[in-house]
Amino acid sequence: MATNECDLQGLWRRALLQRNGKAEEVSTVALWLQGPRFFADLRQPLSRPSFGGVACLRDLNREHTAWLARQEAFAGSLELDDGIALWNRAIDLQPRTAIPDRARVRLRGDVLDEYGTELPYYEQWRRSQPATEPCWGARLIGLEEPISGFLVRVAHRFMYARSRAVDLPGCTDLSETIRQHPGLNDQQDFLDFEVSFGTIQPAGRSWVIERSTLPFKEGGTWRIEPHPGAPGARTLIGTEDLDACGRRMTRLWELIETDSVAIFADLQPFASATTQGSMTHDRDFE
Repeated sequence: MATNECDLQGLWRRALLQRNGKAEEVSTVALWLQGPRFFADLRQPLSRPSFGGVACLRDLNREHTAWLARQEAFAGSLELDDGIALWNRAIDLQPRTAIPDRARVRLRGDVLDEYGTELPYYEQWRRSQPATEPCWGARLIGLEEPISGFLVRVAHRFMYARSRAVDLPGCTDLSETIRQHPGLNDQQDFLDFEVSFGTIQPAGRSWVIERSTLPFKEGGTWRIEPHPGAPGARTLIGTEDLDACGRRMTRLWELIETDSVAIFADLQPFASATTQGSMTHDRDFE
């Protein structure tokens, strides 16, 4: 049995999903990265349209938005008490629901059985990346935009989550939102919610995105860096990004909370590179 949050640290991939006692066809890639407390989760339908020629949010067409709205992605903090896990979804691609994400969990080595307590489902997860160091998570808040974010690292894997800057209208799911709002710019803005998963290259300076709720970012190199001029004890960081039209930008964040001081060691390579004026970009979101 999992006795505390640390037992569940690592990268998990869903192997089985059952609803109402019936196994569902494996048609979704589901990845969950768990740090000491904070987590991020990305679930994408297997079949997807071509995103060739799409370089930014404003390049998405209606076929793209319809598929993107079927994704699930969220991030927040995990609580575990007497075998009952509660995933507090602080940010969510889909509209918020009043039903808690709570389940009874049973850990068998690197296999996790999850039994829904609020809804009748069963999921089996397999840990593909053990919880080796560095292992940390962080909660962020935007300095220049009304957004929140999370960043989780386990060994050489990472997940970055960023909320959208606009409010969703009242709908049961994102697909319904898209259908009820035919304006393409509106649809694009509703989908401007990022959860990206990737691999950190040796030396820690290149963070390569492998999967993302915004597929035009896949294959690009992502990075964080300390932001100079932080007053007092505040920790400010910048993250590489693209605006809606594909222009390079730095998104500024305040680090509100972390579940491990190991994050500060990860910031050091970027701080050194910035000081030396030698920051490079492997691909720069081509």
